[in-house]
Amino acid sequence: MKIYAISGLGADERVFQFLDLPMELVCIKWAPWNGHNLQSYAKLLCEQIDTSERFVLMGVSFGGIVAVEMNQFCAPEKTILISSAETWKDLPSWYFLLSSIHLIRFLPPALFNLPRPLANFLFGAKNKVLLDQILNDTDLDFVKWSMGQIRIWRSDSRLDKCVRIHGSADRVIPLKLGSRIRVIPGGHHFMIVDEVANVQSSIISEVASLNA
Repeated sequence: MKIYAISGLGADERVFQFLDLPMELVCIKWAPWNGHNLQSYAKLLCEQIDTSERFVLMGVSFGGIVAVEMNQFCAPEKTILISSAETWKDLPSWYFLLSSIHLIRFLPPALFNLPRPLANFLFGAKNKVLLDQILNDTDLDFVKWSMGQIRIWRSDSRLDKCVRIHGSADRVIPLKLGSRIRVIPGGHHFMIVDEVANVQSSIISEVASLNA
C-alpha cells in the first residue's frame, strides 16, 4: 500500500528522507497556488494520487492541514497527521489572533522569513543544518499564502479514519490530548527528522492495522 506524503510549510521531501518504511512512500509535490484557496488547492494536489488502489495519506504540519482538506476529494484508507491539526480547534490560541489580522496580504513576503535562532527554538530542531537548508530554500510567497489560508481555516469535523502523531514538546502546535493521538515523548515540531525512529514505528503500526 502506498503512502502519499505532504511536507510541511515551505518544506519538501527532504523531511521524509530518514524514514525507512516497508511500504512505498510517494511525496506529493507542491503545485502553483496562485488563484487557489485551501480547498481548491487540496483538490489540485489530489490529482497526484492513484485512486484506483488503496492508499494512505500522510501530512506533516501544514501538510497535515492540507491532507485533512484533501479528504473531501479522495478516500484514503487512513490519514496520518504528524505535528499537525485535524481541526482548527487543535491549533493554539495565538493562531486565532491571525483571524483579526487582515493585513497579511499586504505584508512583504520577506517578513515571513523566520530568524534562524527563533526557528531552531520553535521547531526544537536537533538537525539544525537540515532545517536551515530547508528554510533557505523556502518560497516565502508560498508561506505568506499558506498563513493567509490558516488564518481563515475553520474545519471542525473529525475524519473517520485518522490518527495524529504528535510530540509532547511541540512549540508550534502544542499538544492537546485527545483520542486517536500517538504521543512521542519529548518530540518537537521537527520530530519527523529528529525523532524518526519513534515516528517511523508509529507509522508502520498504523498502516499495519489496516491489514489486521
